[in-house]
Amino acid sequence: MLYNLQSGEFEPLLATGWEWKSNTVVEFDLRDDVVFHDGSKFDADDVVYTINHAEILKTPIRWEDGHIIPPHRAGHRGGT
Repeated sequence: MLYNLQSGEFEPLLATGWEWKSNTVVEFDLRDDVVFHDGSKFDADDVVYTINHAEILKTPIRWEDGHIIPPHRAGHRGGT
């Protein structure tokens, strides 16, 4: 997702949509036509890895309330 500063809205990039399930959980519908340079398909594991990596580097990824819950694939709580 990309936050558009001019419109104040989130715009999809690698997701076709998303739904807030609670104040701390958002479920993404990922595009199925994205592949990396090596031909491997983009999937939920890549999203989890990216958010975890950004958190380790202290990259400013935060939700509206200022907190981020460790990401996980739907149905796979407790790690990547």
